[in-house]
Amino acid sequence: MQNNNVKFKIFSIRKKCFSLFAFRFSLKRGAGILETLIYIAIVSLLTVIVINTAMVMSATSGKARLKRNMLGEVGIAVERMVREIRLADSIDLPGSILGINPGILKLNTTVGSEDNTPTTREFYISNNMLMMREGTNEPVSLTEKITVTDLIFYHLTTSAMTSEAITLELSAEGKLRNTTELRTFNTTAVMRRSY
Repeated sequence: MQNNNVKFKIFSIRKKCFSLFAFRFSLKRGAGILETLIYIAIVSLLTVIVINTAMVMSATSGKARLKRNMLGEVGIAVERMVREIRLADSIDLPGSILGINPGILKLNTTVGSEDNTPTTREFYISNNMLMMREGTNEPVSLTEKITVTDLIFYHLTTSAMTSEAITLELSAEGKLRNTTELRTFNTTAVMRRSY
């Protein structure tokens, strides 16, 4: 009797294997046209989503890089102007153009905080770049990759004429591929040697 049970188990195992083999064999026939169209639609949709996401990320990265470049370059230029205004003794009013664009600021100052030799420093726009000239030396560009569109200086004094300040307004435009960024920077600095 045990021998029959073993034969029956072997026969049932072979039958199950044959049915699995038959199922695998039916899958090898291929997919129908409807299934193929559904697969193509799903793959196409995923491809469009991936490409769109990559394009959006690229544009966002470009804008962030442009803003970082603008803030860096213009920030350093404005910081330099503020430092020079603070070290200045007075404004050379005949040599300055105040209140209109493009403005020119000419400061009566010294060579440095340690060296009291008198000199002048002049800030102006030339070929859409912010320039600085010290005394009679050649001008130095404070911006290179950024286009400076507006530069306006305002002269401020107290009612008692005890101190003077300069407000500067600088508008700059940056371009990177198809992205353009326009920003305006405003600041005020007191001439510390004027009081």
